[in-house]
Amino acid sequence: MKLFDFKKYKIIQNKIGDLTADYTHYFTEGQWSSYELLLYILSITGKAKVILTSYSISDITIRTIKKAIEADYISSIDLLLNYSVKRNKVDLLYFSSNVINKIALNNNHSKIMIIENDNYKIMVNQSANATVNYSDESGIVCTKHDIYHIYKENIEKLFNEKTIIKKNEFIRRTACRH
Repeated sequence: MKLFDFKKYKIIQNKIGDLTADYTHYFTEGQWSSYELLLYILSITGKAKVILTSYSISDITIRTIKKAIEADYISSIDLLLNYSVKRNKVDLLYFSSNVINKIALNNNHSKIMIIENDNYKIMVNQSANATVNYSDESGIVCTKHDIYHIYKENIEKLFNEKTIIKKNEFIRRTACRH
């Protein structure tokens, strides 16, 4: 069952398959973005915990995550971003803090998805940021538990050692102008 009816579902399905292979290497050829891949994977796994790492993030990615949470496909989500979002995308950081359980900021440049529930342990290592992307990107979807655990443990270390923003920690104050 598809999580959302987006036109790129079939394209991703043809490239990624049904997640039964230990490793699936892919090239996007500019045909989808990482948030669409996340939706596709969640449509197979069902409700899951998610950890995302990215250098940057976009409004549509956060809105898509919010919809997936509301549709009960994401039970919790943590996000690791580069410090630059504090400077370049502060509005998105505020918005994200109302959707994401925990946000960590560091010198991150990795683009990884960790997706897990009782039946699936999936790691995606990709070249694409968590933004709208029309570039040629590549990646690997891995369902091998030992590889999944290596990535998950290392990402969790980064969360424990870096700047953390918890859900609803930001309260946006708007200055009155006369």
